[in-house]
Amino acid sequence: MLRLKSFKFDQDAEMNALLDTYRLAQGAHVFVSDGLIIIPYEDGEPKTNVQKIIDIKEQKNIILSQLDIIEHSQDVLSNLKEDATRRVNEAKADLAEAEAKKGKEKFDAVKTCTDTLKQAENALKDVENQYLQNTIEIVRLNLNCELFDEKIVELSA
Repeated sequence: MLRLKSFKFDQDAEMNALLDTYRLAQGAHVFVSDGLIIIPYEDGEPKTNVQKIIDIKEQKNIILSQLDIIEHSQDVLSNLKEDATRRVNEAKADLAEAEAKKGKEKFDAVKTCTDTLKQAENALKDVENQYLQNTIEIVRLNLNCELFDEKIVELSA
């Protein structure tokens, strides 16, 4: 558990003894304030339930931020899906028109329109797949939040 210890500048032996016994808190720095050196250190004791709840709430906030990004992405993908569907429908109409032609002109037009239709269908499929993956990710992240809430209730009891 995170602890703080303050020393006067001439207490280097005591500071070294503390650091020989405990490690400096992860990501922490030694501070100087009001003529004292303040050392944040980790005493190795488990976190209290209140500290665990704070950690869980921080993790939940990170997930909620991720959800915001994915939900925005879903809106973007919905717009892309509409556009891709429109392009598929146009390509199908062009192919039907090309199939009505005769001779070599028909062959070339059908080949071109078939290629365009395949590309449009692949683009639509990619957008739909990404949308489904995002939907699954939203479910997963929401489940994480629910489990975090259950853990907070458990730790608060």
